Amino acid sequence: MNSEEKYIPELRESVGELKRMREKAGSLSHEHWPMYDEGLASFAKEFMSVTPCSEKAEYEHDGVKIFNQEQVARLFVDYIRTTLKSDSNHHLTALEIGGPGLKLFGEFPPHFFEKTFGVCLADTENPIDKEKNDTGHEIITGDIFSNDTYKKIKNAVGRNGLDFIISRMAGGLDETTHNPIIWAKIAKKWYELLADGGLMFVQYRFATGDKWISNTEVAKDVREKMMKEWVRFIQDNYGEAIEIQLGENQLRLLKKKGAPDKLPVLEYFDRSPIIEKNKK
Repeated sequence: MNSEEKYIPELRESVGELKRMREKAGSLSHEHWPMYDEGLASFAKEFMSVTPCSEKAEYEHDGVKIFNQEQVARLFVDYIRTTLKSDSNHHLTALEIGGPGLKLFGEFPPHFFEKTFGVCLADTENPIDKEKNDTGHEIITGDIFSNDTYKKIKNAVGRNGLDFIISRMAGGLDETTHNPIIWAKIAKKWYELLADGGLMFVQYRFATGDKWISNTEVAKDVREKMMKEWVRFIQDNYGEAIEIQLGENQLRLLKKKGAPDKLPVLEYFDRSPIIEKNKK
């Protein structure tokens, strides 16, 4: 059995799941998607485990870890500012994938980003995408699993790419990222949107209240094994050009100068051969 025969049944199953997810989420609202258009502190808390120095915002009380929400947000912004050098003459652009991004980017310091974007499904109940504002923010309507959506993003962003990408869909990728083929295709598309020196924060796994994953079960989760192997591969072969850190459900990726144009993935992720750094 060749690798294509091995993966096609799994891919078909995941594509079927994608179609069902899109039908279910055809009309978004706070009732169906309670984390829609969250603010800066919410995102900063999500990515604490992969934000350098974020542990400074934690303290213990009676043996329980507590975090200072305002300090978490400040440390998150400080790290992004230092990494992207937003105080320089470089005009930064940012994108939230899987959300409108209006509240998130609106809570960054004034003029932190010159242009910001959010890409999400059409929202027929919340008038957020109908609002006119002069903040330099644009909402792109589209399905993140559609090539047409990425054409829209590239047309809006321009040739220079994005300096900052963030995605916290809280379940939007939960089923599909079980499939390494689909995950690889999505990850490579997002990486290609990044400019040199660009930074990306991604939540790749989410457990809802009725689908909670225990610590024991996490070790059996295919994404846990897949992500650890992939991150180790990047660190071993591309560590000087791609800085990557894995959290429990999140990852941080910094595309340094000299990084490959296309995101390296493990061969079994997408059935396509890869060229390893030291392989002739």
